Amino acid sequence: MEEGEINERTEVNPCEDDGDELSNSQIQTSQHRRSERKTKGIPPERFAFFANPERIKEPKGWNDVLKMENPYEKQKWIESTKEEMKSLQKNETWKLVTPPSGKKIIGCRWTFKAKYDSKGNIERYKARLVAQGFSQKFGTDYDETFAPVVTYTTIRTFLAAAAYKNLNVTHVDIKTAFLHGNLEDEVYMSQPEGYIEAGQEQKVCKLNKAIYGLKQAARAWHLKIGESLIKYGFEQSKADPYLFKFAKNGNPMYIIVYVDDFLISGKDEDIRKIIKELEEEYELKNLGEVNYYLGINIERTKDGNFALNQKNKIEEIVEKFNLKEAKPTNIPMDPNYLKQEGEDDLLPNNTQYRKAVGALLYIATVSRPDIAVAVNILSRRNEKPTERDWNAVKRIIRYLKTTAKLKLIINMDKEPILTAFCDADWANDKSDRKSTSGSVFKLGNCTIQWMSKRQNCVALSSTEAEYVSAANTAQVVVWLINLTKDLDLPQSLPVTIYEDNQSCIKLSQSDKHHSRTKHIDVKFHHIRHLRETGMIELEYCQSKEMTADILTKPLPRPAFEHHRTNLQLKLFLIHKTSRGVAYMCFSRIRNYDNS
Repeated sequence: MEEGEINERTEVNPCEDDGDELSNSQIQTSQHRRSERKTKGIPPERFAFFANPERIKEPKGWNDVLKMENPYEKQKWIESTKEEMKSLQKNETWKLVTPPSGKKIIGCRWTFKAKYDSKGNIERYKARLVAQGFSQKFGTDYDETFAPVVTYTTIRTFLAAAAYKNLNVTHVDIKTAFLHGNLEDEVYMSQPEGYIEAGQEQKVCKLNKAIYGLKQAARAWHLKIGESLIKYGFEQSKADPYLFKFAKNGNPMYIIVYVDDFLISGKDEDIRKIIKELEEEYELKNLGEVNYYLGINIERTKDGNFALNQKNKIEEIVEKFNLKEAKPTNIPMDPNYLKQEGEDDLLPNNTQYRKAVGALLYIATVSRPDIAVAVNILSRRNEKPTERDWNAVKRIIRYLKTTAKLKLIINMDKEPILTAFCDADWANDKSDRKSTSGSVFKLGNCTIQWMSKRQNCVALSSTEAEYVSAANTAQVVVWLINLTKDLDLPQSLPVTIYEDNQSCIKLSQSDKHHSRTKHIDVKFHHIRHLRETGMIELEYCQSKEMTADILTKPLPRPAFEHHRTNLQLKLFLIHKTSRGVAYMCFSRIRNYDNS
């Protein structure tokens, strides 16, 4: 079997793709006039949330639960509220008091969510009692509210470190996490629907602990879990406050926290020990070896490498926008999309367009850098999208459908040396002639971060556009140096940034004033300081090997697939055989069948 060949279907030629499904006027040869409907290409409102048959309808509140006709589901949702109330009572979240005069009583409501596993099956029915924090007033009911979460870059770097050190990674979920945060303000809340105490209907709940929905709840939990982990002997990272490191007994152990979802990497014995300590303070669920985290499918091979994929999320997007039967495409955007821009009808309503772009932006940020520039370009049209823009959005969705099995490979076949690639497409936006920067950051051969961003200034030359991109890339490199250090992967300086513009490299090495470069903002010359202090160095890279090119503009298929492979996005199959499990990686999708 040839590399990447899955079946015998005819390969799709992207050059024959017009960017959207074939309309009746294209299929038939009749002389009927072309439709001039303003809603052409926009799904009807009834398809706004096109439901997957496996997804159940979630109640919007307590009354919806009581009115449910399905007795099984009704019972499951009621049981979930009982479980939530049990947690609230166990944690002594409130006590009933007579409403004090002059104090604001905030309301509360039930929210319901069905939780699914990595295969799309219902894992559990979840209920949350949520305070109506929107009625709180700053300075009276709360002060500070900020609480960080771990970044996706830190998650990928964390997994890369685990692969390199051959550490196990365990997923832990803290139950009712926000209920553990301590409140510094006096807050009063009405009793929850369905659980109003008989004979005490006039009383209200004086909150002892934070509860979901309060403005300060996330911050209270952030402070609480930080105190706990430091008490257990962990050190908080300065690069990412939700990365913690334990290094007292010689065995490395790391924890990343995304609200109530923890990933713990280390030796099995050390992981069991810290979980036991957490269980003494919090009620938690040990989910075992990580396979699904924050909507990301995570597979691990026998040699310790990881493969990240969001197939479930992609299928949800395809279903939601009614593109399940749409034809496949091999590239996310027409390479001539920016060059062919012209007058086109505006969409009468941009709601669906913005929903689609938002969903695609999430996929592009987490695991699919190959669609980043296409989503970047189309997100600029959020305010006034045209039919052409909407067709381009649907093309990205069709591309994701075609390549849903592509996975971002996290392997450590090379030493964990930090490198970066930066590029720019000069003055590619005809609306304002601003350039687009693209950057790729690698640890060994793992892609741990990427950026596709329109520059804030109008560059007067390709050299200036590349220089701005290099300066922004260098800033991220400094942060990644600190992040890898906190994961005990210290870097030998200087870190290499690959650049394909010789003039840009020369400009970073010289502070001489030239008539064509003297206007460049001082902030971009920070790269000179980093080079002089030995933090970074710019090294020439041939344009055909410039991986960041895929993040600056839409590319034709050969170049696109070449750079996609360099990003470590590959078709990674786990094939069970009579002799065990075989792992196969394909760099190119050819004759692809996504069934």
